Amino acid sequence: MHRSSFGPLHGWGRPFLKEEAERAFYDPFWHAHSHWLTHPKSRTISPQTNVPVALDTNQFTDMCGGIKGGTTRGSHASYRQGCDTLEVSLTNNDALPGSGPDGDARAGSGPDGDARAGSGRDGDARAGSGRDGDAQSGSGRDGDARTGSGRDGDARAGSGPDGDARAGSGPDGDARARSGPDVDARARSGPDGDARARSGPDGDARARSGPDGDARARSGPDGDARARSGPDGDARARSGPDGDARARSGPEGDARARSGPDGDARARSGPDGDARARSGPDGDARARSGPDGDARARSGPDGDARARSGPVAGSGPDGDARAGSGPDGDAREGSGPDGNGRAGSGLDGDAQAGSGLEGDSRVGSGPEGDTQAGSGPDGDVRAGSGPDGDV
Repeated sequence: MHRSSFGPLHGWGRPFLKEEAERAFYDPFWHAHSHWLTHPKSRTISPQTNVPVALDTNQFTDMCGGIKGGTTRGSHASYRQGCDTLEVSLTNNDALPGSGPDGDARAGSGPDGDARAGSGRDGDARAGSGRDGDAQSGSGRDGDARTGSGRDGDARAGSGPDGDARAGSGPDGDARARSGPDVDARARSGPDGDARARSGPDGDARARSGPDGDARARSGPDGDARARSGPDGDARARSGPDGDARARSGPEGDARARSGPDGDARARSGPDGDARARSGPDGDARARSGPDGDARARSGPDGDARARSGPVAGSGPDGDARAGSGPDGDAREGSGPDGNGRAGSGLDGDAQAGSGLEGDSRVGSGPEGDTQAGSGPDGDVRAGSGPDGDV
């Protein structure tokens, strides 16, 4: 039982019964719209919870007459004490075009847009209070997905200094997506936000992380995917300074097991990586090798694929598995100085054909690349309009 001032509808000071509140909440006239407002003038005080609640857009079109009331997000109704508390038209602050100066998705009030009703400085997804936006209620400085508090956010998985998609990465690359200084694979992890979860200073996906984020567990300074990592992240286990895919690696990462300083595929390797077994200083494919690695047998000084220094040999100066062109070898045709997955064109390689400075997943158009067509200076997921993109 509580008191409510609902004007002519219930009488001033008359007790407002729980049944009446529920009837008012479920009345179709009061629920003609599903979006909510965040403008200060659209808030009132719930008599039961004593906290601000949002009112529906078109309940107050008759500014001083008719029904004066609203609905809350709970099962109790809100109240107002007369029309003098409603000094602005609520129809100018609706939920679709957003009120931020740079646009948002629905009704964000941040200066650079958000998704629904976020109050962060540069947009968020629903009601985040972080400085540069988040997804739901994150309080991080530059946004996250739900409750992340990382400084620069990410999408789903751990990232390097500026985010990636799912797997950990080295300073400019990762396992499945792009993690250069300003790009990732499926969401934005630059200085202003990420996609779904709590993060370290530069974002991660589902768990707390080291200074630069990871995916499901703590990581080194540059993030990983599911487990602790070295300073630059890996995918599922600890890694060297530049990350690997599933196990420990050397300084440049590998695929599934420990590696030398430049990574390998599934087993320990020399300083430049190999595929499945231990190798010499520059890696090989399936067996031990000479000083620069080979595929199935020992090789000459720079490695090959199936026989000694034959034409099918890796083209990197230190050998790889098939035809890597990076100075330290990669899996197939990576062009980054330290190798990548397939044919990345970024400075240090990426996943497919990123065009950002450090590479991305597909075609990012931001100065550092993004996933599809982000318009923020550092790219976003689809078409974010904030200075650094949003979700």
